[in-house]
Amino acid sequence: MKGLEYELEVLSKLISFNTDAVTKKEYGQCAEYLKHECEKLGFDTRIVDPKEITNDGISRPSVIAKLDIGAKKTVALAMHFDVVPPGVGWTKDPFKLTIEGNVAYGRGVVDDKGNIATALGALREVRDKLNYNVVLFLTPEEEVGGKLGMGYAVQNFEEKIDEVLVLDAGNEYISIGASGVVFGEIKVYGEQGHAGYPFKYRNAVHDLLRLGYHLLNFADYRALKISKLRAPAGGPIENNYGRFSITIVRGGEKENIIPGEAYLRFDMRLIPEENSELAVQELKSYLTTLSNKLGIKAELTTLEGLGSNYYSDPNSDAVRKFKNIAEKIMGKELEVVTEFGGNDGRFFSKYDAPIISFGLAKEGTRYHGPDEFLELEDMRKLKKILIEYLSS
Repeated sequence: MKGLEYELEVLSKLISFNTDAVTKKEYGQCAEYLKHECEKLGFDTRIVDPKEITNDGISRPSVIAKLDIGAKKTVALAMHFDVVPPGVGWTKDPFKLTIEGNVAYGRGVVDDKGNIATALGALREVRDKLNYNVVLFLTPEEEVGGKLGMGYAVQNFEEKIDEVLVLDAGNEYISIGASGVVFGEIKVYGEQGHAGYPFKYRNAVHDLLRLGYHLLNFADYRALKISKLRAPAGGPIENNYGRFSITIVRGGEKENIIPGEAYLRFDMRLIPEENSELAVQELKSYLTTLSNKLGIKAELTTLEGLGSNYYSDPNSDAVRKFKNIAEKIMGKELEVVTEFGGNDGRFFSKYDAPIISFGLAKEGTRYHGPDEFLELEDMRKLKKILIEYLSS
């Protein structure tokens, strides 16, 4: 713990707040604590809340804190304080920081409260040696899409940002982009009737099963969309690629009723540089052609998540600088890749700025699972990386 006393004190407090993104019940207390800590560091701090646009009475406060030292460039540090529900199987209290040797346990220690504590600790030490103006975005709602968290906070920040560090990733590689995701629903229509007379009615579930089977060919088509950018190790190919998955199938009300409607929901992943509207149009055209060929009445009824993919130039000065510093401190080579999933970095794509993702949630730390843990040495290394990056 030596050298991390402040960081672990902050992390202990953050872990004590139950900021479960489903219940949202302690968002406010956590945001107020972070606002206070940022103010102690000399940051001009405010809280923004989308209550006026949600109309559900639920507070979703985001902390925006800026330290303007008159530098030529401004770097944003983006992190989230919400967590997934603890779930079952814990051997520790998920909302109490438990330290055993060089390991710390608790819900959010790596995703993403440990990153917040590390960033605050680094800024506390480098405060008088900064080479950048710094803006902190500390937000909720990342675990449920981010639109009313980071999305709203960035929307309410109109000043220039030159570089973005998203501290919400692992440390096995450096990420400079993410796959976009399009969620949607396809509904199939038949004719409801008595199941004893199936010859009289059009069974929507039968048609949905036929349609879904042939939609697997569209998944093969999506896989031919190959990015020019690398993906993390462990994928089927070296580069990022397009994906399409049927994830929910629903239909029918009772065993003796021929269903008149049925639907499936899907997850379509875009490569980082892909045009989302063109991808959706390809899906619509494929669905129209397929349903006509099969004689099925089907329509695309829901679409969500357009425009969530992004990427940065892997050869930009900022990426090269971060890579050199991180490799030196981590003691290993770090590939520059794009994520198979997504993150809050997408909300900064309105800026002409490199977006770099890195952090504490490396493989095996059980983020989103029971006994989520942080290796304190990783915290020390991330702190050193941030200090050198912000001061050089």
